[in-house]
Amino acid sequence: MEQREIERVLGESAELVLATMFFSDVGEAGCDSAQAPMEAALAVRVPFAGYFQGEFGLAVEEATARVLAENFLGCDEEIGEAQVRQVTHELANMICGAALSHLSAGTRLAIGEPRVASLEEVRALGLAEWCRLVEGGTMVVSLHLEQEPWQTTDTSGY
Repeated sequence: MEQREIERVLGESAELVLATMFFSDVGEAGCDSAQAPMEAALAVRVPFAGYFQGEFGLAVEEATARVLAENFLGCDEEIGEAQVRQVTHELANMICGAALSHLSAGTRLAIGEPRVASLEEVRALGLAEWCRLVEGGTMVVSLHLEQEPWQTTDTSGY
């Protein structure tokens, strides 16, 4: 599968999840994730296995993560840091699941537990990446797939 196709699916999946579950619009202009300035980013890595094995990464500026969490939870009042992190982990799961469901439709998929990461770890994953302005802040998602589909169906480790 070509990198461009993977990046297209990754971007479409992110935009769909952000629009439907987080009621957020995505800026049209892309950004270079390696150059994108991110102040106080929350970053998450999510391992997965199935037809493909690999890792998904998401990094988002804290202020943007807070707005997204409030949108998702339907809150008019400020929420705590723990809730922001929990919703950011759920956002990563949703985008990862949407992208992988498209890339490996009809196959088994196991998504692991999101793990706190650094911005540098998310940027380093990058077989494919998507970087946009969302709710006034930068969001980067990246995906690393093993070159060949994973041959085993044992997903008990997730």
